[in-house]
Amino acid sequence: QGSGQYYLYQLDAELGSISNGQLLPFDHAVQWFEFSPDGHYLYVGTYQTSPDTPPLLYQYDLSAGSPADIIASQYAYPATSQMLQSTSQGQLGPDGRLWCVPGGGTSWELSHLVYLKYPNEAGAAAELDTTGLYLGQEYVTQAVFPFQFWPAAAPNFLAPVPSASLGVLQANPSPTVGTVTFTYDRPITGGSIQVQDASGRVVETLSVVAGGSTTYQAEHLPSGVYLAVLRNKEGIPVARATWVRE
Repeated sequence: QGSGQYYLYQLDAELGSISNGQLLPFDHAVQWFEFSPDGHYLYVGTYQTSPDTPPLLYQYDLSAGSPADIIASQYAYPATSQMLQSTSQGQLGPDGRLWCVPGGGTSWELSHLVYLKYPNEAGAAAELDTTGLYLGQEYVTQAVFPFQFWPAAAPNFLAPVPSASLGVLQANPSPTVGTVTFTYDRPITGGSIQVQDASGRVVETLSVVAGGSTTYQAEHLPSGVYLAVLRNKEGIPVARATWVRE
């Protein structure tokens, strides 16, 4: 984060080796990085370092050639009347969009997410949505991926949310060829467990029972690694567990 030298590397996923480091001489502050789903573009979030209003984020074409050519391909997404300062985080969602957290402390910034609708497209064609996704209420701080945050009842006051405290979720047996039982260390009324595959896609949503355990028949799922996310009645994730379907 901030100023400094940033390198782009090639990763051999099978060998785990990195090579071909290329220095990218950015001419702006850096808050976060994310690649487009097809790996064609690099997105870089920035933040305000002067009285001037900066762009919200930059897009770079990684196929442009040399590091200098990549930097020259820069496209800047401008600030808006609602988002004047920055985007403090960015992450690809399972819907293929690039979701961003507006930086700043206004009521709008504390209660919205924005996104690039088509991050595989160049420049303005990626369509930065500035209307924003309303999260339902104002939050004390910006949402932090994967969206574990606290709602605020009033400015500068942290509202008590009894069911939002973090817990422990376990999945047994793992690996499993069929049934898996999720157990949690505290009663949660009105909550749910989401079963997600390795891509983050939700494949099942289970109701949480008061007894502290929920059984799931997983025979129909393909072999692979899965994630179980325990959410309270407000929809906030409070625990998660990874498990394997053989």
